[in-house]
Amino acid sequence: MKTDIATSYGRILSADNEAQFRRDVVDYLEDSGFTMYEAKDGEEALAVFRDKKPDLVLSSLVMPGINGLGLLESIKRESPETPVVIVAETHDTDHLIEALRLGAQDYVLKPVANMAVLEHAVCRALESGRLISENKKYRQELEAKNIQLARSLQTLKEDQVAGKSVQERLLPKEEVRFHSYRFTHRVIPSLYLSGDFIDYFEISQDKIIFYIADVSGHGASSAFVTILLKSFIEKIVLNYQMGYDDNVLHPEKVLKLLSDEILKVKLGKYLTMIYGVIDLSKEMLIYSVGGHSPNPLVWDGKQSHFLPGRGFAVGIFSGSYYEQYQYPLHGPFGIAMFSDGVFEIIKGNNLDEKESKLLALMAKPHVTIEDMLLEFGVSPEQSYPDDISLLMIRKD
Repeated sequence: MKTDIATSYGRILSADNEAQFRRDVVDYLEDSGFTMYEAKDGEEALAVFRDKKPDLVLSSLVMPGINGLGLLESIKRESPETPVVIVAETHDTDHLIEALRLGAQDYVLKPVANMAVLEHAVCRALESGRLISENKKYRQELEAKNIQLARSLQTLKEDQVAGKSVQERLLPKEEVRFHSYRFTHRVIPSLYLSGDFIDYFEISQDKIIFYIADVSGHGASSAFVTILLKSFIEKIVLNYQMGYDDNVLHPEKVLKLLSDEILKVKLGKYLTMIYGVIDLSKEMLIYSVGGHSPNPLVWDGKQSHFLPGRGFAVGIFSGSYYEQYQYPLHGPFGIAMFSDGVFEIIKGNNLDEKESKLLALMAKPHVTIEDMLLEFGVSPEQSYPDDISLLMIRKD
């Protein structure tokens, strides 16, 4: 029996140099109701693609002549809306990441023990392609962001000077107001590029997303992970806007999914992170902590205190789990978050003394980020042993 997807978008091109695997894929998907075309290499696949104009391409990365990346580039250049699903070996992580950057919709890892997994990836990619076609304006905006991210990564590799400018463009404006909430931030890198990252944005009329992240290490390699982080957040935002899921609104799920993603790409990096959602209609902060220190610091109009929260660092352990916390936001308040680099510049004999100084500083009426930097003695012209980042949220 044909599935709904097979009936609406039933033509698939399978390109793979392994004859038996290609035959198995064709037989299985034909049994599911899809019309199948096949090609043994990239050149033949490109010819079939131009002749038959399939609804989806299922392509191996490793093929003689034009390889999977070359085929993907040609398809995306000639027909950007055609979804491509990559079939890759488990050890081919670098090329797989490159394929995703070039616009691949999804991927399946060989060996494929259960063809239902592959069919699920195909159906999911086709459905995504259909929604993207129906929302052309949104697709164009997303493609522009993907191009910006891809160009950002290449620029970062080629030139650190340009890389710093790119990273700064990925950050939000240093001061933004959403309704009665004012967001401000500063990121001061220890080297030319920073492993710290901050973002905040409205995802709906009554919800604001924010996060602060601190990648292990310093410099270009850590800055590279901040771009992957930005790309990951863009992906789950897209899933929400397309109606696939609402993971972006659940901090504990975001940290779990991100941790799995970082472990999967095997970059040897991890990060600590605070991810939060402000629900304007309920006047509620929902947040999770992924190994980040210090915890969010709150001034509630009377006194300052640290919010509770704990969890594993993100991307360091398989199977990590995270707790979700809530904090009411009634009346005027302030929330400050810092990267752990702040402890390198606060004077004190131990961590308790330094945290006490943060509490005292936050208790001052109308304290700003500039006040804090002045109190810490921080100057953008100086160098520091660790990146220093500050994020402040205030409600009038």
